[in-house]
Amino acid sequence: MIDDLLAQFPSVELVIPAWQMVIYISIISIFMLARDFKLSLITTYLFTLYWGFFLYFGDFIGSLSTFPPALFAIFGLIHVVLTLFAFRWPLELTSQTDRHPENKESLIAPGSVIEGKIEGTGHVRIAGRFKGEVSIKGDLTVEPGAHISGEIRAENIVVRGEVKGNIHAVSRVELLEAGVLIGDLKASSLTVAAGSRMTVGLSSGEMKEKSRR
Repeated sequence: MIDDLLAQFPSVELVIPAWQMVIYISIISIFMLARDFKLSLITTYLFTLYWGFFLYFGDFIGSLSTFPPALFAIFGLIHVVLTLFAFRWPLELTSQTDRHPENKESLIAPGSVIEGKIEGTGHVRIAGRFKGEVSIKGDLTVEPGAHISGEIRAENIVVRGEVKGNIHAVSRVELLEAGVLIGDLKASSLTVAAGSRMTVGLSSGEMKEKSRR
């Protein structure tokens, strides 16, 4: 039954110009390398629409002796709808964190010892030992038992471990119980919990200090 149904479809040999194929492959390769699957899909739809329904439209129509022209038109319409849908498609091939890099969180695991520089967009959680510079557009969390030594720049900084160095927070710094903070501190808001230790030089005219009992 399926073979009989497929036999009703017209057979048309498509000869795609080499230069068009080179352009298509080049564009797709660029989008794939950039991990932009949505644009890759849209490009494929547009080229297929052009090759199948414009470049060889006459050949298809001429072969429709046993194939209803209305059905061919419906296929074309479906292809157009899919192309338009792809422009608005909230691509699920990438994760939520890929579409919203500020939601990503990187982790330096317990027992890790790293020296260098951390920078970028997203949150960072440190549970091991780190020496160097941290400069992120996101939040920094220092877990209990963790040690950081160096320059730190982040949106919000939560300290449960030990931090030595210059700390610059766009918004607030929270020094929680058992946290240790040694160095120069610049932030809009500082929260200090009972049981923590702090030896810092404060630098901000708008800093508001809160103590937790």
